[in-house]
Amino acid sequence: MTFTFIVLVFFIGSVIGWIWETIYCSAKAGHFLYRGLLAGPYCPIYGFGALLFLPLVELKANPVYLVVVAMVFATAIEYTTSIILDRLLKVQLWNYRSEHLNIEGRVCLKATLMWGALALFFIYILEPQIRVLALQAYALFGVWLALGLVAVMTTDAIFTITRLAQFRSFMAKARTGIESTVESYVKLLEDSRHRSRLRATERRLIKAFPQLKTPETGGKTELSHLLRADIALKKAIKNAKAHARV
Repeated sequence: MTFTFIVLVFFIGSVIGWIWETIYCSAKAGHFLYRGLLAGPYCPIYGFGALLFLPLVELKANPVYLVVVAMVFATAIEYTTSIILDRLLKVQLWNYRSEHLNIEGRVCLKATLMWGALALFFIYILEPQIRVLALQAYALFGVWLALGLVAVMTTDAIFTITRLAQFRSFMAKARTGIESTVESYVKLLEDSRHRSRLRATERRLIKAFPQLKTPETGGKTELSHLLRADIALKKAIKNAKAHARV
């Protein structure tokens, strides 16, 4: 049952984090944004945060101390995760440079306070409910539900990381076209070796993180430019085919 409980804590924390980010970022952008690096409706960083909060149940009698410890450790995880994404995947999914009291744009006071609030919500409200749910799930499905969730999220992560690697390769080739002329970019995308169509994964990431930058863009070009260029290309090709039939 312990394994099922831990998996459910991670999964439910990830889903709730995804819901929070999607609502907050959509409201801020003025339109719906499907947040998250992975394809499914979950943000693993919140799942890791939920696991980090588990030992804090022992501090339940001292909410002030609990919040302080939660903010310190959760902020440390957010900072470390940002560095890992930056160094290993060469992407920056969030940037707090516009926020007050930020550190390298990786963490900021507002986010730290949010982690404190989430810790209170998790410890006093969510964790007891997950314990009951884990008991019920284990009684009905044994360990199989937990294994299924792990399999789904692991497959999603592998697929997304693979697509990111392929996308970065495409970005490296597209950079010159983006920064010079539309014609050269169109020519690149029409090349049979680099067939253009941004796939669903790339489109989702660009829409979810419109200001996302990678080394392949020289730190200058936002990925949202790619989406606009790809849409323009589709229209140009469609018009060209229509004229060819006339």
